[in-house]
Amino acid sequence: GIFILIGFIIQLALEQLSMGVEHGHVHLQSPFSGPLITSIMIGLSIHAFLDGLPLGGHFPEAGAQQGFLYGVALHKVPVAFVFVTMLANSTLTKRTIVLLLILFASISPIAAFITHSSGLTEAEWAVSFQNIVIAIVVGSFFHVSTTIIFETSTKHHSFNRQKIFAIFAGVIIALLTYKIH
Repeated sequence: GIFILIGFIIQLALEQLSMGVEHGHVHLQSPFSGPLITSIMIGLSIHAFLDGLPLGGHFPEAGAQQGFLYGVALHKVPVAFVFVTMLANSTLTKRTIVLLLILFASISPIAAFITHSSGLTEAEWAVSFQNIVIAIVVGSFFHVSTTIIFETSTKHHSFNRQKIFAIFAGVIIALLTYKIH
């Protein structure tokens, strides 16, 4: 539970870098500039890296890894589409846009390779890493999904008092529940 909360908070921070691109859309006006593109690329890359970590590990149930892979891949399609559309509305050359897309597309596989190459046995992976990493990624997915559901109430994924209060209350309740359990 606590690691789902950590994933939620990490994604909340990443959203500030990526401007909501990981939700499959962006609320910014073009043309996009270098610092903004860099910020979005950093946020998307960290998000993609976290999504890719579990893919290189061991999954106890047959088909679970494949299902997780499909989920990550389907999650990345609208992100890549919006990212490339945004880049096309910048001053970047087509070559640079293609290179950035290739870099973005390779982040999750690199993370999976790092996990796979870690040398952890199946038992070590299961005990020390799997549940934590998957919980963090689930927390990240949870944040993205709740933002999509509730985004119609606020513009541009901005922080307002209600959103801050709801997040703070949720964190407190989760921590109290964790402490009591």
